[in-house]
Amino acid sequence: MKRVMCVVALAVVGLCLPRPAQAQLDKVFGPKGVPVEGTITGITPEKITLDQAGTPREFNVNEVAKVTFGDDPPELAKARDSVIAGQIEAALTTLKTLNAGAIARDLVKQDAEYYRAFCDAKLALAGTGNLAAADAALFEFVRTKRDSYHTYEATELLGSLALAQGKYSDAEKRFAFLGRAPWPDYKLRANVMEARALAAQQKFPEAQAKYEAIIGTGEAGPEVNRQKLLATVGKAICLAETGKADEGIQMLETVIRDNDSKDSALFAKTYNGLGNCYLKTNRPKDALLAFLHVDLLFNADGEAHAEALFHLSKLWGDVNKADRALAARTLLKERYAGSIWNKTQ
Repeated sequence: MKRVMCVVALAVVGLCLPRPAQAQLDKVFGPKGVPVEGTITGITPEKITLDQAGTPREFNVNEVAKVTFGDDPPELAKARDSVIAGQIEAALTTLKTLNAGAIARDLVKQDAEYYRAFCDAKLALAGTGNLAAADAALFEFVRTKRDSYHTYEATELLGSLALAQGKYSDAEKRFAFLGRAPWPDYKLRANVMEARALAAQQKFPEAQAKYEAIIGTGEAGPEVNRQKLLATVGKAICLAETGKADEGIQMLETVIRDNDSKDSALFAKTYNGLGNCYLKTNRPKDALLAFLHVDLLFNADGEAHAEALFHLSKLWGDVNKADRALAARTLLKERYAGSIWNKTQ
């Protein structure tokens, strides 16, 4: 009996003792948010390799919604989720509390470094950060972390930073690198952005030809279709700049009529395009209303908002609204100090 009681007592003690924590696994989340667990054994700009119970699995980076690491610091995990939710300021605030020196695993260090640079770049483009400093930090990440699965995303962001600063040659090079990605939607995004860089340099026939090639591609899918819409907007602007503004207006009105205004970036570029077309046809009041749409409704895209403010600072003066012209000019200078649109004032 005593022996039985001892065994029972030992069993109870065993239940009460803390169990060793199980090592957390890395996770790769697919486009539908379903995670696959294992240990990440390889990363390139195109693929992530995960060892799942001794079986290697490869994931194309363009089909990965999120990657988490088993030894993620809580701050990094929280910041990453904030970025995915579009809460960039919250993510940056969290990352500033992260002790990067305490991270042992290189892959986790890289992720922390990337998201810090990513947040700085996004905020700079939105008008609440320094474009040049953000550009330098993100460029350094891409230069030194060439095998990161963030490479193409970072390169696209670098191209946008270059465009916003008027560094068109840099922008073209960066978008050309993005075009090396093996996926059609990435290639189209690169082509759209390259065409924008050409248009910004007033190379309108070349830009229009590139836009038309994008519109005519046989590829399909949600992101491909969105790039075709952006190319349509770009083509309309080129038409306006080459004497066919009325044709451009029709194209832009169709984009507005047939698409969801929840796509703020698309609608910001469309209304700016419409404003520029109206200016070409000597309709300044219509142009003012078009740019005002961007200022009031679609101002999340910093570059587009800066462009709208640039035009509003002049158009409000033309209708004897000096106070509103000054307000637009002041906001442009304060929020988008590094923007090419501020430098052209």
